[in-house]
Amino acid sequence: MDAADPTQYYDWKYAYKVWSEMNTRSKLMETFAPLDKDLDPWLELYKKNPRAALAEVEKYPKKKRINIKHGHDAQLAFDDWWRHIYLRWYNSYMTAYEKGQAESFEQYIARFAGSKSACSTPQALPYCGPIPDWRSDRNKKDEVAHIAKVESCVACNRKFDGPFDKKRVPTCRPICKGLGHGW
Repeated sequence: MDAADPTQYYDWKYAYKVWSEMNTRSKLMETFAPLDKDLDPWLELYKKNPRAALAEVEKYPKKKRINIKHGHDAQLAFDDWWRHIYLRWYNSYMTAYEKGQAESFEQYIARFAGSKSACSTPQALPYCGPIPDWRSDRNKKDEVAHIAKVESCVACNRKFDGPFDKKRVPTCRPICKGLGHGW
């Protein structure tokens, strides 16, 4: 799935502000907190009928309308971060580890920090710097388990020299289950 096109935002500048300034999980949650009471019911309508929800939002009082639009834009920014930054790192960790190129998420976003400049014109947010770190405590806990599992899987597979053989599959399958690569 591609990153959100700038035209999908009600206010791309607001979304970019969320991306670049509300760049920690706590700041992101502070951003959502005052918007939730208006956004949550609207999102339920949106899930059922996006077209009706988009038309309905224009009928709301100004403050509610702004809250919904800002919440929508912040959610799109988060969704892009989740799919195009976080999951890309998480899902590629095993391959990177096997190549001796694994890095923590902090290292991953720091590596890109210098290559992504601030965006002065609307574009897909994952191409804009700086990159936020919106991981929850649960995400961080899951990362530790995922990294340990990858390391165990790779260590198990390295015990077997030469090309893939059937002996390796039953031995390593329980360790590697769920990591991709045919496991």
